[in-house]
Amino acid sequence: MGACSSGQSDEVELVHEMRYPMYVVKVTDFLDMEGGMTHQELKAAGKLYQWVPGMFAVFVSHQWLGHVHPDPLGEQLQVLRDGLRGLVEGSLKVEHNFVATIYGVSLDWSESKREALHQGYLFLDLCSLPQILDLGTGSVDFTNTSDASLAVQSIPAYVERCDLFIALAPELTHADSGAHCNYTTWLTRGWCRAELWYRTLSNRKNTSVIVMLSAVEAECMFYQNKYQTRIVDGQFTVEEDRAVLTRLGEEATDKKIKHLRSRPDDLHWYRYFVALRNRWVGQPNRTWTVPDFLEHFMFDSLADAAIDGSHMFGLLCAVVAGDCSMVRALVSAQADVNRQVSGLADMGFYPGITPLMVAAISEQSGPVMSTLLELKADIHARSWMGVNSLFLARSAEQVAVLLEAKVDLEGAALPAHLTPLTGVNIYSNVETVVALLEARCDPNPELAGAGFGPLHAAGLFSRGNPEALDMARLLIMQRADVNVPARPTMLFGLICGLSQSRANLCGFDACPARTRFFASLPGLTPLGIAASVGSETLVNLLLEHRAEPEQPNGRGDVPRYLALANGHKHVYALLEDTFSI
Repeated sequence: MGACSSGQSDEVELVHEMRYPMYVVKVTDFLDMEGGMTHQELKAAGKLYQWVPGMFAVFVSHQWLGHVHPDPLGEQLQVLRDGLRGLVEGSLKVEHNFVATIYGVSLDWSESKREALHQGYLFLDLCSLPQILDLGTGSVDFTNTSDASLAVQSIPAYVERCDLFIALAPELTHADSGAHCNYTTWLTRGWCRAELWYRTLSNRKNTSVIVMLSAVEAECMFYQNKYQTRIVDGQFTVEEDRAVLTRLGEEATDKKIKHLRSRPDDLHWYRYFVALRNRWVGQPNRTWTVPDFLEHFMFDSLADAAIDGSHMFGLLCAVVAGDCSMVRALVSAQADVNRQVSGLADMGFYPGITPLMVAAISEQSGPVMSTLLELKADIHARSWMGVNSLFLARSAEQVAVLLEAKVDLEGAALPAHLTPLTGVNIYSNVETVVALLEARCDPNPELAGAGFGPLHAAGLFSRGNPEALDMARLLIMQRADVNVPARPTMLFGLICGLSQSRANLCGFDACPARTRFFASLPGLTPLGIAASVGSETLVNLLLEHRAEPEQPNGRGDVPRYLALANGHKHVYALLEDTFSI
C-alpha cells in the first residue's frame, strides 16, 4: 500500500458513484499538444474518451495558477508534459526522499509500468471537466444537476478509478496574485487534500502518490505528507466546501476501514487506520474500553494484544490512537514498552524505533509520552540510524516532557550522527525548533555521518513544510552558519562517493535526482540545498544573510548550476542575476 508503484489496472472494489462520465485524454495525444486544450475543444477535436474498465488512467492533481484559468501561461502543463515524457522514456526516475531512501522503503517503477503509462489516459481538470473555467472560484453545490457540478461531485469516483495519481507541484508563480505556488502550497489547499485523501482511501492495493516537483524530479510522497494531512485543516476559497469535503472524507475513511477488515494480509493497515480515524477526520481521540479495543483492533484477548507478534502490535495501536488508559492496560498485561518496530516503514515507522518514538512521530500529546515514560520507556533508546525520541519531536509539549525525563539534547549517534535540532528541522515546526533553541541546542553542531546540520535540514525538507522558511530564519537569528559545508562520512561518505562515480559515468544532468543529490552533498552549503530543491524564498533569505552565491561543493558545482540541473530555472535566473551584479 505504501510502495510507490503504478501497476497494470487492477481489480478494485468501487465504493464511489460516478454522477457524470469520466472523460480522459490519451497520454500520447497530450504529449503531442502545444499548451492546453479545454474539455470542449478536445471533445470537438475527437480527442476525449469516456473511461471504461480496463483503461490505465492517471489522475493529475494540481493547484490553480490563476483565478479563472488553471494554468494561464501553460507552465504547469509544460512541466507535466516534459515529466510524463521522461517517465515514459525512462530518463525521469520516481524516487524516495532522503529519509525513505536511507531506510530502503520499497519502490517499483518498471519497464511494464512505463509502457502502461505510455498507452494510458490522463484525467486533468482542464481537459476532463466540462465548463471548468466557470468553477475556478465558486463553491460546489452538491444539489446542482448541471454537467459541471455533477462532474466535480464525481471526483472521488474518478480518483478511485485511476491507476496512478500524480501531484503536479513545480515551483511557479500565480498569474494573478504573484504568490509562490509549489508542493508546499499544494498540500495546504483543501481540494488538493481531498483528492489526496480519495487516493489514500481508495480500495486499491497500492495507493502511492507521485509528486512531480520539476520536469526532471519526481518523488514518491513522503508518509508525513500522505498520512498526516487532513482535509479539515485545509485552505478553501469557499469556506462552505470544508464541511462538505470533510464529511465525504469521513465516509471514505469508514469505507476504507470496512474494506481492510476483511483482508487478513492488510491487518496492519486496518489497525493503523482505526487508530488514526478520529484524528484524521478532526474529532477528539476515542477513549477505548478493553472490550471495544479488542473488538475493533481484532485481538482475541488483552493478553493476546500485549504479546501479539504482528507488525502493528497492541501497544502500538494504543499509542497511535492516543489512549493512555489502554497503554497502561497493555503494559500491565506484560506488553514490552520498549519493543522495537519492524515492517512498518511505509507508514513512516522506521526499523528500530520504539513506542515512545512512535508517539513523537504520530504527534501524540504530552500525557501519552509521559505515560510511556512512567511505564519505563527508555528515554535513551535510539533507532538503528542513531536518532532518539527528541529528534522526532513534533511539538513544544513533547519537548518539555522529554527534557524533564533528561533526554540527550546534543548526542548524535552513528551512522546518521544527526542532532535533535537537525531532526526537528526535518520533521517538525517552528514551535518545536524554538523549544530546542531555548534549551540551548547548538545550531552549528559538529558534522559527521549524514554530514548536514539544522540549516541544511530546513532547506532539504522545505518542500511540503509551510514553516520551513521561518525555521531557517530562527536558526540564522541564532547564528547558524549560512555557509557551512556538508561533511558526510563513513556509510554516507561511501554512498556519496558511489553516487559521484555514477554521475561521472552517466553525466550529472542525466543521472537520477537522488544520485545527483548524494553526488553533490559533500561540501554542499545551505544555499546549495535551497537551490537544488528550487526554493526561491529560502534562496533569498540566505542571500540576505550573506550566503556566498558562488561557493562550490566538493565537485565544484555552484548553487545556480545545481538549480538548473534539477529543473528549477527560476532559481537559476535569480542566482545568475546575483552573480552578474
